[in-house]
Amino acid sequence: MKEIEVTKQKNKFPEKKGREEISIDFDGVIMDLFMGRTWVFSETATSPVGHTALRDIRDRISSLVAHIFRKSTAAMQPSLQSMSRRFELYLLTSRRSVTRGITLKWLNQRHVLKLFKSCYFREGNISPVEHKMRIIRSMGFDYHIDDSLKVIDMMSREFPKVRFIHFCTDGQTLSRQNVITVGSWKEITELFSL
Repeated sequence: MKEIEVTKQKNKFPEKKGREEISIDFDGVIMDLFMGRTWVFSETATSPVGHTALRDIRDRISSLVAHIFRKSTAAMQPSLQSMSRRFELYLLTSRRSVTRGITLKWLNQRHVLKLFKSCYFREGNISPVEHKMRIIRSMGFDYHIDDSLKVIDMMSREFPKVRFIHFCTDGQTLSRQNVITVGSWKEITELFSL
């Protein structure tokens, strides 16, 4: 993939010919954060031996509770529908695979599951960032949309040719050539001229 520079004045990425691929984070981008709770960054995902079953139960319960009370971010559905006409969309979440069923059900209820070519959930005992890096490395996505500044910071250094969109609602920004910060789905659709 050819190096593409960001045009800072227009806050847009230049267009590339062909169907590009976008990976999109779930919590904080597609689904609102639960009661304003921010994602807790963890560089490792290790847990004591024998605690895997307890962690699975905790993740399933917290996911179920969150899905009852949480809603999609504003303008998510029409934006994803517009994007799917021009891009291949992939869900790339740091959620563990035990939450796959309820997450896919939530997406299906909002009529957007069918827009994703594939959905990637974290398997095993690796960190959320390492999971996302492995998938991006193997798939070679053109863009990645994420709400975590730390994730964007680490991944934009590792993958200078991938264009990162920081979905930011707290005012924090990152000044890097392959990163653009947006505050809403409306700004994402404007970014891609949809």
